[in-house]
Amino acid sequence: MDLPPTDRPQNPFIAGIRGLRRLLVPTRPDRDGLTGVLNRKRFFIDLQSTLQTRKPFALVLADVDEFRKVNDAFGHELGNSVLRTLATAFARRCAEFAVRGPYRDGGESFSFLVVRNVERAHEFAEALRADVEQLRFSDYPGCRITIRLAIATSPVDGIDAGKLWDKVHHLVYSRPDERRRNQVITPAHE
Repeated sequence: MDLPPTDRPQNPFIAGIRGLRRLLVPTRPDRDGLTGVLNRKRFFIDLQSTLQTRKPFALVLADVDEFRKVNDAFGHELGNSVLRTLATAFARRCAEFAVRGPYRDGGESFSFLVVRNVERAHEFAEALRADVEQLRFSDYPGCRITIRLAIATSPVDGIDAGKLWDKVHHLVYSRPDERRRNQVITPAHE
C-alpha cells in the first residue's frame, strides 16, 4: 500500500502550516491529535464499560517494531505519516471485523477491543500484522514497517482493566527481540 500523495512528507513550510492548523482547529478530547483516531483516555473508558458487561472480549495491543529507527533514518515527518497511514489501515480492518478502535495509546502503540466474535481476535490481529507488513512507501523504498501484537481475553486473562492491560503490555514489551518481531503473541506463547 503506497502512502497517499496528501500524506507524504512535505517541505518544512507546508509542515509548519499543518502544525499551525492543528493548534488553531479545535480537536475532540477523545481523539488523538496526530492520527484522528480515538485516544488512550477513551480506550480506558471503553475498556471499563466493556468489563462492566461481564461478557467475554479480547484486548489487542499493537506496537510498531523498531519505530525509532524509522524516525532516525527517514525523519519525524515520515514517522508521523507512517502513524497516520497505520491508523487509516487499522480503522478499515476494525470496520471489517466490527472491532472497537483503533485507539492510539501514544507513541507507536495502538489498541483494540474485540467485543463480538472473540474467537476471531487472533484472525483480526493476524490481518493487521499482514496489512502492515505489506505497506510500501514509494518515496522511501528502504522503509519497511512491521508490528508485533499481543492478545489477552477476559475473563481468562483477567477481569479488571489493570490486569488485562498489564498482560498485553508485558507480552509486547517484555522481550522485544528478533523472535518477537512481526508476530501475534498470546499468553499461550509466553
